[in-house]
Amino acid sequence: MSSKSLLKKFEIVLDPTPTLADNNTMKHLLALAVALILSTVAHADPKGLREFLDAIRHAETGGMKDNGIGAKGDNGQSYGPYQIQKAYWQDSKLKGTWEQCLTDKDYSEKVMIAYWKRYCPTAFEAGDWEVLARIHNGGPRGHLKKATVKYWEKVKNRVDFVRKFREITSTKK
Repeated sequence: MSSKSLLKKFEIVLDPTPTLADNNTMKHLLALAVALILSTVAHADPKGLREFLDAIRHAETGGMKDNGIGAKGDNGQSYGPYQIQKAYWQDSKLKGTWEQCLTDKDYSEKVMIAYWKRYCPTAFEAGDWEVLARIHNGGPRGHLKKATVKYWEKVKNRVDFVRKFREITSTKK
């Protein structure tokens, strides 16, 4: 086989002009890369989320044995460290069972985050702790209810206390 016929046989491989199939492949790869980047950003925890969740747990079941694991409140209508009610759990649309909220702190936190992402995604992404706390306490429109202001103050006081404590103890090292 001559070198000319060999080149002709592999001309598609050597042709630098992209084909329609190559363009579609590149579009799909670019879309996949963008989706991966966005999903990473979307799952990033807002700054201070751990402190905030701990403050809510403290407001709900602070001082209780086992940090509220197994706690039942509101005449058995609220479960676990975050006192999640069945309707709240259902609204989160998270797989699992409401009973898991009674004994699984991590699951309860996932329920809360799913609930917030459903009812107040902008506040969640912005780390608007007041809106999130008041919705946790008062339902999807809880941030508009006067009755949730005292709850928010309780949560905020705990966050402020923890931050101040960390500030004091970190400067003594």
